[in-house]
Amino acid sequence: MNETLTLAQKKAVRAAMEERLALYRSCKYSGFERREARTTASYDPRYHGATNVVSDPTAQIAVYNVNEQMHRSYVCDSVEIALSLLPDKQRSIIETRYMRQNTPTDTQVCDRLSMSKDTYDRQRLAAMYEMALFLEVDCGFELT
Repeated sequence: MNETLTLAQKKAVRAAMEERLALYRSCKYSGFERREARTTASYDPRYHGATNVVSDPTAQIAVYNVNEQMHRSYVCDSVEIALSLLPDKQRSIIETRYMRQNTPTDTQVCDRLSMSKDTYDRQRLAAMYEMALFLEVDCGFELT
């Protein structure tokens, strides 16, 4: 599993997963502001172009609102499913460190979970590796 990873690969997995978990926090805890159509369209000059082009800004806004909401839901659901597949100790590390709105430091998490720094680092890397496999996160190399 992750015993065969080089130091550079371990850092790549951690960086990629921290980025995905930051995206999770952003989708979970930030409010989504839906776009609304303006009542009057702005004038858009067309220089030597097709003048028969029809646009529907209201439809584009509606599609954006739906797609963005679905994307946020997908990100949250996929991370939560990946987390549910982890063993209890690894799950508690990831939940405590990365999935709350106010994230504590690594030292604070070690203290809360009564765990040594080495054990914490080992378990966190194993959890991130398993989640990266499940989520198919691009780490810059082939995860196996």
